[in-house]
Amino acid sequence: MRTYRQGTVLGLTVAEIFLLLVFLLLFALLLRQILQEEEEVKAAESSKSSSPVIWKRPDRVETLVEARVELAKAEQAVAALELQRNQTASLLARAEQLALREQTLRRKGENPPCWYQIVSDGKGGTREKPSYAFSIAIYEDSVELAPSEIPPGGAFDDGDRTYAEEWELVGVDRLPYGQRLSDAEFQTTVSSMVDLAKTRQVRTYECVFFVKVWDKTPTDAKERWKSAHDKLIEGVFGAYQVINDPWVAISRPYSSQESD
Repeated sequence: MRTYRQGTVLGLTVAEIFLLLVFLLLFALLLRQILQEEEEVKAAESSKSSSPVIWKRPDRVETLVEARVELAKAEQAVAALELQRNQTASLLARAEQLALREQTLRRKGENPPCWYQIVSDGKGGTREKPSYAFSIAIYEDSVELAPSEIPPGGAFDDGDRTYAEEWELVGVDRLPYGQRLSDAEFQTTVSSMVDLAKTRQVRTYECVFFVKVWDKTPTDAKERWKSAHDKLIEGVFGAYQVINDPWVAISRPYSSQESD
């Protein structure tokens, strides 16, 4: 027959029973904490799932992406067409200028004079004889201007202005006649009238003013004469070298009233 130990309950001592109760209590607390954490997780997931979510069809998203790509391509194509249109307009304008220049060359020749008289060419036709705007003397270290007479009439085959009106427009009467000018001063002085001729402000085509030129350099300075004649003068004017007639300088500054 089995006997129980003294001070035991169901074969366990009081101390063992106490330890068992403590273990069961701890297990219950742990289980409760686990269950509570699971409830919190479920509540959080439930809260997330209850928020509104915009659903997008995958095929619609792909279509939008393709549309944006095509739009970008279209914008690039439009920009390219605009650039091509501008380039075409520029080329057309240039072609018109070249066509006008070709017509002028056929009708007037290279570097046509701004002022001229229609005379016989000796071959049964006519030619444009240049009228001279002023005279120039080239010295070793300077140039000097002398006035010319206002040409009669006008270029009536290219407008209805008289040469006298254009004479005032160009400012020939305001040039510094009778003064020694350096090359730089001369270029500055005539730049305005040269620009007017080039930009078709005198004729409806580019033209060149003609001048008479005298060589007043000493015999040992002919390089100066050639350089000034070829570059300084003929670079912007049509030049006719006068050899037989003497240079007549004016002894005082010129006034436009003297040409009246």
